[in-house]
Amino acid sequence: MTKPGRRLFLSMLATAVSGAFLIGGYEFIRVAADSLFISVYGAAQRPYVMAASPLATVLFVYIFGRLLSRLGSLKTLVCTFTLALCAFSISFAYITLHARLGVILFYLFAQSYIVVLFEQYWSFIDSILQKEDAKAFNGPIMGIMSMGPITAGWLTAKAALSLGTKAIILLGAASLLPSLALAYCAYELAGEPRPSAEEKARKGTLQLSLFKEHPRLMLLALVIFLSQGLSSFVQLNFFITLEKALPLEDARTAFMGGFWMRTGIASAFFQFLAAPVLLKLSSLRAVMALIPCAHLLAGLSLFGSRSLTMTALAYGGFKVLDYSLFRAGKEILYIPFSFTVRYRAKQVIDALVYRFSKGLFSGLISVYGIALGAFPLAGYPLTQVVLSLSWLAAVFPLTSGLRDHSAR
Repeated sequence: MTKPGRRLFLSMLATAVSGAFLIGGYEFIRVAADSLFISVYGAAQRPYVMAASPLATVLFVYIFGRLLSRLGSLKTLVCTFTLALCAFSISFAYITLHARLGVILFYLFAQSYIVVLFEQYWSFIDSILQKEDAKAFNGPIMGIMSMGPITAGWLTAKAALSLGTKAIILLGAASLLPSLALAYCAYELAGEPRPSAEEKARKGTLQLSLFKEHPRLMLLALVIFLSQGLSSFVQLNFFITLEKALPLEDARTAFMGGFWMRTGIASAFFQFLAAPVLLKLSSLRAVMALIPCAHLLAGLSLFGSRSLTMTALAYGGFKVLDYSLFRAGKEILYIPFSFTVRYRAKQVIDALVYRFSKGLFSGLISVYGIALGAFPLAGYPLTQVVLSLSWLAAVFPLTSGLRDHSAR
């Protein structure tokens, strides 16, 4: 391996380990936010706060865009990490005062910070790796990252009853420190991606005109919209079942820690083995189509059972594929594009559209609840089937014209 090759390898390793700390910390934050919200407001109220989460994401994406224009990609990464650390420290202090509003603000920020921070990792990776390298390395990079949530899930399952749910927030905040240090090292090793002079001259924070210039971005945004709409229904179905099965807060937190640990282990298998093999031997279209097909089968299976085990399998299965095959395949689509697409349009698609979709579908459930009463339980698997079929249909135009449609 040449010296530049070693530096690239070390940079990707540092990025992967940094990501493990980041999403491991998010595991603590996510579990604490979900459990606290259920305790204070109940799972049935979750669609309302999910409907509001895109507003927080819009603010964070806008701040990211402004910082990127002024500071460049590396300093923007440092600033957004620092903002997140400060926000969680304030959230912990506020929630310990038993402020109900603090739980909502914490939940909203927990939903927005992770997508903006995490997508910066993939903007960096997509800027450094070539397409063929990405087919081999994207899966293992995510596999190393998955060690973070596996460890965090195990620690949460073991420690939630003794430490309490609120203390879990501090573990999530603390994980941001090593994550930022390693991400900084990764940039130093591989070099900071920079826009061309022509790209620097472009005006606008979000630069939405990119979607008109590159129609494939619109199709990718549609796939993200459909996938996260499906995620909303699968997730809400799981949490309603969970609340009924485990009404005690700390016991529920411990269960969720174990749930995410097992999900992380399954994800690691797909990341280290299935994703590299399938992306190497199959076309990108086949891999991307396989995912909604799996969710279609899961939705059909839920018509026969609404147990906690089945809803957990459906939700966990969604996350396993989302964290492995879907992420590995989707990121390859960004590689041929410019810095501006990889950093700005990517945030719009994978952060803003991601959260907007969840917010919109959750809002629709909320409106249904206000107008007609509780959303029917049978509606969750039915909607999963419809959205899975729509997602599958969108995959074909998205992957049309790609040069790697046939396995090599």
